[in-house]
Amino acid sequence: MYYYNLGYYFNDVSAAHSERPALRYPDQVYSYSELTRLVESLAALLIVKGCRRGHVIAIGHNKRPLAYALMLAALRLGIAYVNIDVASPPARNSRILEVSGVTLLFYDDPQYAQAMASLAKNNDCEAV
Repeated sequence: MYYYNLGYYFNDVSAAHSERPALRYPDQVYSYSELTRLVESLAALLIVKGCRRGHVIAIGHNKRPLAYALMLAALRLGIAYVNIDVASPPARNSRILEVSGVTLLFYDDPQYAQAMASLAKNNDCEAV
């Protein structure tokens, strides 16, 4: 069954504005087409990891392109997500993971690799 949702709406916007800026940072600009490629890759990764409609993932968010692309990929697939601040106290993040029942914790900043791995281990989920 096909569900038209915010994730697919992003595809429509991206197709209409493919070379326009989607994300701006002081050091780099990402076009809609570049962001869409990230979304497609991450959607495939979510599928490979066994995620499907109704699952919940956590995103260690640091306001970088991969985190935004992962949110869009999850939306496209009907996967719920919670954002956690990678710099927040472990007890706070642990409670968020516990309450939401996540199965996977994604992060993209190597600076927080040890903290995210520990958080995932303590909450019976996989860090990716």
